Amino acid sequence: MRTFQGVQAEADSPWPPSRLLIDSLTSELVVLDREGTIILVNEAWRRFARENAASDPQNFGVGVNYLEICSSASGITAEGAMEIQIALKQILSGVRETFTFEYPCHSPTAERWFLLHASELGGPGGGAVVLHIDITARKLLEHRLRQNEERFRVALEHSPVVVFNQDRDLRYTWINSPVFAWAEQESIGRTDEDIVGGPDGQELMAIKKAVLDSGAGTRAETVVTFKGERRYYDLTVEPMRNGSGSIEGVTCCTTDITSMKQAAVERERLIGELAQAKRELQSRYLELEALHNEKARWLGIANHDLRNPLAAILANCELLMEDAAMSVEEHKATVGSIYSTSQFMLQLLNDILDISSIESGGQPLLLEPTDVGSLVEESIALSRPLSRRKGTQIEVMFQQPNPVVNLDRGKMLRVFQNLIENAIKYSQSGAKVEVIVVTEGRKLLVTVRDNGPGIPDDELDSIFVLFHRTRASGAARGTGLGLGICKGIVERHGGKIWAENAAGGGAVFRVSLNLDMGPEYKS
Repeated sequence: MRTFQGVQAEADSPWPPSRLLIDSLTSELVVLDREGTIILVNEAWRRFARENAASDPQNFGVGVNYLEICSSASGITAEGAMEIQIALKQILSGVRETFTFEYPCHSPTAERWFLLHASELGGPGGGAVVLHIDITARKLLEHRLRQNEERFRVALEHSPVVVFNQDRDLRYTWINSPVFAWAEQESIGRTDEDIVGGPDGQELMAIKKAVLDSGAGTRAETVVTFKGERRYYDLTVEPMRNGSGSIEGVTCCTTDITSMKQAAVERERLIGELAQAKRELQSRYLELEALHNEKARWLGIANHDLRNPLAAILANCELLMEDAAMSVEEHKATVGSIYSTSQFMLQLLNDILDISSIESGGQPLLLEPTDVGSLVEESIALSRPLSRRKGTQIEVMFQQPNPVVNLDRGKMLRVFQNLIENAIKYSQSGAKVEVIVVTEGRKLLVTVRDNGPGIPDDELDSIFVLFHRTRASGAARGTGLGLGICKGIVERHGGKIWAENAAGGGAVFRVSLNLDMGPEYKS
């Protein structure tokens, strides 16, 4: 039987085993004889005994029975003591060769864990060698790893992100999909072409195949139509490598961004609506501004075009009442002034009422088949008294046969009469005014030409603006409304009116109407 003295002698010999070799071990080493008595320890074991046996470290040294230490263990150190005792007895009796066991053995200042490894001591004397290997670092690392795994598990289970792996054939091998509980059962072992199919499945395969080929990760926005529903995804794909660095598949994560895309579409719609509302507000603002300007214009009419003539009438009336010695000629001239001023005011009021009617559309057009030749002749007849006073000759030329057009005869009569009388007013005494009626394709063209001073080029458009009075020399007194009224009537008939300067002098006014004008112009 191997004795303590024999083992100690071997430990103290120069080689092998030597004391230096045993004490150089970082793990605690204990050698037991066949009865379980400690016959050899190294320096690491003695240090361990001092740190953990506060009462008497010798209770853990040479000569102490290790099996009895296991029997007397208490507290946390008692964890597994019985199992260790049984296993050591089996080794010491030759029933078992080795035994391994992990156990906690915390010191007063730190938590520690050890791996106990016992093996049979060869030779005729028997016995066992027991190593206590400090595995605290590994246990702490495992603890942190479990914590991180738990955090990762909880994060995945409560995350909208779907994480999955695919092999080199792009078949799904693992899926964590808390938002798609069916995904794992329906997808494992299959590819995107198998699951999704069509162009969407091919695009997914192409994205992942590119990562397999290049070894570089990518991120892409994808569209998938699955089970009749179109969804948008933010997909990240990274190569999955084995221990040697070879690519063995891809690991991916994807997030459903359909709601974000829908929100973006809704945002664009709302932006469009806001822009439309802004345009409508701007349009309304311009309308209100136009109404404000219109109000100012009517106040100007009341202030100038009505107040001044009324003041003149009142002055002449006062003159008639106060000057009893007025001669017959003076009396007649004063009454004539009152009359002409009243006529002007009446014309102004009629024009204002016509403008209001035209702009509001309050009077519908009364269309009827009208012989344009007879309409022009009537307009000339109404203008004869003025032409006689100025000695003006009116020449009219018609294209035969005279065209018949659906017109509001009364309103167009006013247009032609106004144009002819303007031509007479702006022409010199004894001059000639020309009226020409022709057809050009499906258009009727009526032209009125005078030999007056013409129209300044910068006024060719503005003369049709209400209350505009030309600055042309020899301009006759007027309300500034006639041409604006003519323009409104012609445009309500779907036609066009414009002015030009004749090459040989004078102004030319043209009216163009559709020959086939239908009932759509009644409103």
